[in-house]
Amino acid sequence: MVSLARRNALKQGLNPPQVAFVQAALTEPLPISSNSIDCILSNCVINLLPLSGKANLFKETHRVLKSGGRIVLDDVSLEVFFHCFLDQALHR
Repeated sequence: MVSLARRNALKQGLNPPQVAFVQAALTEPLPISSNSIDCILSNCVINLLPLSGKANLFKETHRVLKSGGRIVLDDVSLEVFFHCFLDQALHR
């Protein structure tokens, strides 16, 4: 999928630094500098992580997003997570 995304971006004339794709283990710190990302897109991945993994991932997304950055989530069963854990994860 990452290779396909890179090819599609190239077809649209989008090259780093305008767009970049990073493949990483979501249970590990992201290999991305702090405050360096404008937008993170996630499509049906977060629900696969255990609760502790979800909390760690949201801490990492908060770390790498620039001030005013966006995270766009398309997932299942996240409502419970948002109500119970997101606020705690971002304020630890």
